[in-house]
Amino acid sequence: RSSVLEVVGDGTKTRLVFDAPEDIKSVGVLIYSHAGLPDDRWLYRPENKRVKRLTSNFSSDPVMGSEFAYEDVVVPRVKKFAYDWLRDEPCVTGQCYVIERQPLYPDSGYVRQIVWVDTKTLRAVKIDYYDRNNVFMKTLTQSGFHLYKDKFWRADTSVMDNHVNGKSTVMKSTNFKFGTGLTAAKFVPNALQDTH
Repeated sequence: RSSVLEVVGDGTKTRLVFDAPEDIKSVGVLIYSHAGLPDDRWLYRPENKRVKRLTSNFSSDPVMGSEFAYEDVVVPRVKKFAYDWLRDEPCVTGQCYVIERQPLYPDSGYVRQIVWVDTKTLRAVKIDYYDRNNVFMKTLTQSGFHLYKDKFWRADTSVMDNHVNGKSTVMKSTNFKFGTGLTAAKFVPNALQDTH
């Protein structure tokens, strides 16, 4: 389960709670993605009943053994990247801008990302990730987009293919809700212990 709270003038707070499989049930993750600073991250494990702050070098670590890194599962902040337009070209949704973005935050596991953005809806439909050695590492492909409240595009399927180890992770998303009255109290480290 994922919840996201926008912090006006700064960034977003993302809270993840795992219900399955059994070995990670009730594990919680909190990521505070700042606009111009490295992200803050915390991890709660129910077996030791404590919240642990993760150091900044955890940014590129996999989330619960998946091919998604911690920095892949937060809402990307525009100010955290430098951008270069490369070209326009046909893509799965029709026509896309192809943009290279370079992370400006020092703890990123990537030196650059190539992003295919639909020219009509501005949805990112594909992202190629290059690691710190500029090796082509992963590709994220998003599909099954739906428009919510006439302004929020969300994909119901995200596939991360790792070209280095040959593994893939498929993330299916359902039951999107917006404007649900989330409060900041749910997005502090100690609140991770409440997994409801």
